[in-house]
Amino acid sequence: MKAVANNQDTYIFLRSLSSKDRVNDTSDFQGGSDENAYYVTVVKNQDLNVYMRKTGIASWEIRRVEKQ
Repeated sequence: MKAVANNQDTYIFLRSLSSKDRVNDTSDFQGGSDENAYYVTVVKNQDLNVYMRKTGIASWEIRRVEKQ
């Protein structure tokens, strides 16, 4: 988590999540490129910016997460 958290506050939030927490209201593609696609999602009533990279036909890698 530390590798993808944009800052200490985001890292602490990600560490506080349990395996039962789920994302909600994930946006459609908001911009960027294949190497840095941008999405917004909600976890535990917290908006998160998520930057991902497509690594295969149906697989993605999370590159960065930041709290809004």
